[in-house]
Amino acid sequence: HLWYGEFRVTVALNFCYRLLRLKPEFPALSCLGTEVLLLLEGLTLEPLVHIFEGGFIKTREWSLGKSITVNERWPIEREEEDPRRLSFSKLQTQTQDSTVYSWTARIWYLYLENNLIETIPEKPFENATQLRWINLNKNKITNYGIEKGALSQLKKLLFLFLEDNELEEVPSPLPRSLEQLQLARNKVSRIPQGTFSNLENLTLLDLQHNKLLDNAFQRDTFKGLKNLMQLNMAKNALRNMPPRLPANTMQLFLDNNSIEGIPENYFNVIPKVAFLRLNHNKLSDAGLPSSGFDVSSILDLQLSHNQLTKVPRISAHLQHLHLDHNKIKNVNVSVICPTILPGEQDSFGYGPHLRYLRLDGNEIKPPIPMDLMTCFRLLQAVII
Repeated sequence: HLWYGEFRVTVALNFCYRLLRLKPEFPALSCLGTEVLLLLEGLTLEPLVHIFEGGFIKTREWSLGKSITVNERWPIEREEEDPRRLSFSKLQTQTQDSTVYSWTARIWYLYLENNLIETIPEKPFENATQLRWINLNKNKITNYGIEKGALSQLKKLLFLFLEDNELEEVPSPLPRSLEQLQLARNKVSRIPQGTFSNLENLTLLDLQHNKLLDNAFQRDTFKGLKNLMQLNMAKNALRNMPPRLPANTMQLFLDNNSIEGIPENYFNVIPKVAFLRLNHNKLSDAGLPSSGFDVSSILDLQLSHNQLTKVPRISAHLQHLHLDHNKIKNVNVSVICPTILPGEQDSFGYGPHLRYLRLDGNEIKPPIPMDLMTCFRLLQAVII
């Protein structure tokens, strides 16, 4: 048995190189180990064809660009009678016997970011039954390059990272076990019907910096996301609030869109929302609900860089309010000071919970109204 801590694969390759000079027939993958966590970050996978062709090192060229990291979690058992056969070409893995599958079945975390991968075929993952985490950020993957069963067969997958690729729609089908789906900075403009219908374990969905329009959503688009807590759709091209969001949503990020208004009673559908970001939109006073943001669940409200001319109504539970860079001229405390109901007096012994208020970049001139401080006695910072 050989034990390693965390080391650069160049060290392992140098070790293998010296070993193979003494014993050329020794299988290269057995040299690197049978139970490993491979982090193949920042290199083009095509050169690996020359290194691992047929399972043996066929060249002494080690110029692989950026370094590769290998984390050893278990003892490496060198089985000289069990050669590994593996060929990489933009993740097009070809095998000639089952020993490669017994190797991939032990991997939990697979990092392949910063490559030139275009496709995700089904076969290399057929026996990867223990995969929990796949990072394929910063590649060239398209929807056409993902074989239909390639991802859905990974029954234990929890985290899937596909940021900075060439996707035009949310990939489907996906494994039911998935907890986080990261699709930021693609070209996503479509969400096929039923994409999320079986993803009841998903807690985080990141769709920021894509090309989503209002017509990308149907009333049942998010149906099935029973445990979703964070939804990020910042930096898209939305003009309206997305419809029928999952009831358990706690963090909703919609910055840098073109949203003009919020429907009446919109927040009744998401009664647990605590963090709401609507910075850099086109919200106006006329576009807000009659009750404003008087929603007891909201703790952090960000409305910077909009077109508001007055401070909207808020809840006594709100702790952080960002209203900078709007068109607000004055602060009418009699309107914005929340009313505390008789049954809530124990929770608000010192008044409303607002601690941070940002009003800079408006047309407000100091001094700060004294009745503002009288209402919000817990205020720790006011930026004006």
